[in-house]
Amino acid sequence: MNGPIYRFLFLALLGLEAITLAPLAFGEQSSALPALAAIEPPAAELAEHMTQLQVYTHKLSLSLAANNRPLARFYLHESVAKLKQMQEIFPEYEGQPIALLIDRLALESYQPLDTLLRQADTASSSQGFDHALEVIVKACNACHLSCEAPIRIQRNHSNPFMQDFNP
Repeated sequence: MNGPIYRFLFLALLGLEAITLAPLAFGEQSSALPALAAIEPPAAELAEHMTQLQVYTHKLSLSLAANNRPLARFYLHESVAKLKQMQEIFPEYEGQPIALLIDRLALESYQPLDTLLRQADTASSSQGFDHALEVIVKACNACHLSCEAPIRIQRNHSNPFMQDFNP
């Protein structure tokens, strides 16, 4: 692999990169490259973040169903972290007070489950976890209803992930 052809290709690519980037090094703008300041990042979409939250919350549900409390604690943490991230990114979205709704409905809804998961392993029953998950689902639906979003969340007990949730 260290033959002359590879050295030639390496040097040719290195030379091409130097020619392309040289104007930038001297403060000039190359006509071959767009101005870096002119490139705007795409606007963040709330739906992408909601989809990730839905995945975390579904995995949380599957972890609880498998009685894998350490994994459930992980997905609970990830769900709450995603909500807080969404508050920062979307204080308001399409006229809706997203950060406020997350604060008043969503974050509060994860609290009962957090309390159950912090108790000793024998202190909580699967019924308690089911009820705590229903609190989360109801909060999601209440938030969507208040925003007039045509989305209804419903628990799904199937596992579409390539992941085993057993401890």
